[in-house]
Amino acid sequence: IDLGIASCGWALIEDDPTAGRIVDWGARTFDAPETAEKRTPTNELRRRFRGMRRVIRRRRQRLTCVRDLLAANGLPQQSSETLDPWELRAVALDRVLDADELAAVLIHTAKHRGFRSNAKRKANEPEEDPKKKMLRAMEASRALAAKYRTVGEMFARDPEFAKRKRNRDGDYTRSILRDDQEREVRLIFARQQALGSTIATDDLRDAYATAAFSQRPLADSEDRIGFCPFERDE
Repeated sequence: IDLGIASCGWALIEDDPTAGRIVDWGARTFDAPETAEKRTPTNELRRRFRGMRRVIRRRRQRLTCVRDLLAANGLPQQSSETLDPWELRAVALDRVLDADELAAVLIHTAKHRGFRSNAKRKANEPEEDPKKKMLRAMEASRALAAKYRTVGEMFARDPEFAKRKRNRDGDYTRSILRDDQEREVRLIFARQQALGSTIATDDLRDAYATAAFSQRPLADSEDRIGFCPFERDE
């Protein structure tokens, strides 16, 4: 049997070491599992959409966990539309935030928690690979953020981000590393405590960091390896 993406060729050979003649042969063809225009494999589309659904589901679960944590600590579960979370992330370093303002900062940060990669980079990846472009853009953002105390303060104060704070297709200059986000949250809690806040506690900080920034470990495939049911010794 010779199985391809749009056909299956087959041949029946006589089990005779001296003759070994072909008894019969043929091919069965079928529609290729590809899109008509770009010839994209349909399983690639399914995998992409399944990944998007997974991201949305886990983001919803993460925000639900953060809101439950805020409610347990007497903070609002929704941020007011009148509050500017970017501005609050900047002023949080210099003045005490009330409950509504702190909740807005924490919810906003959990929604935009930044990027963390588990990928092992390959030297032969194309230079214009989207992941490489994003990593280069994040390094440039980190260099700019060195002028500020936190990335939140950079987005709120730097003229570069006055008109746009989100990425666009092919433009990753607004990407943030998750480690920088977590570092900012810990600094905000430290400053709030130093300024006399009674709601920015260490317990809330640690529980929030776990809820907002944790990431599932890479799946191990060891449990999927076993002996072949046909070749018992393999």
